[in-house]
Amino acid sequence: MKSIFALGFSTAACALAIACSTTSTSIPKDATAGTDSTGTDDTVADSGKKASKDSGTTEDFELVGTWETSFAGTAIITNTTWNEFSELKIVSYDNDKNIAILQNPPANADAGLSPDKFSVNVWIDPAAGVTYYCTVAFDLDTEAEALASTKSADAEDLEGKGCGGFPWTKLTKK
Repeated sequence: MKSIFALGFSTAACALAIACSTTSTSIPKDATAGTDSTGTDDTVADSGKKASKDSGTTEDFELVGTWETSFAGTAIITNTTWNEFSELKIVSYDNDKNIAILQNPPANADAGLSPDKFSVNVWIDPAAGVTYYCTVAFDLDTEAEALASTKSADAEDLEGKGCGGFPWTKLTKK
């Protein structure tokens, strides 16, 4: 079983802190960070596609669109925002490694929900309008801390406990 991000967290903390998935499963190593087949370290810190307008990125974030979630909700994802429970800023992403670094809005301070904190989402490649994602790390103080995260998830257990003891969140394109 290959995995890249492992994290245990409560469903309530996850939903309130960063709008993360409560589903669990693992992510194939080749779809995320870790050591590649040549033994070269390709950790999260090496991800690299930037979602910011000053980054010069021309490749769109592969999850852009409107999605129905497995929790009867809607996720609206652009190149710069991930809006599911609240609007999170997409700080950086790497479509090849299926990883995105997100930042909570300052407005979360009003609700006492980790304002300006960072999180790490990983996903499986979309197929036939369906994908799954897992928030493997959250409530991080800096982007550097998020990029250095070694937390993993099990993409072989999408509907069981592969995402921190919960199923991954299923996204179906609307």
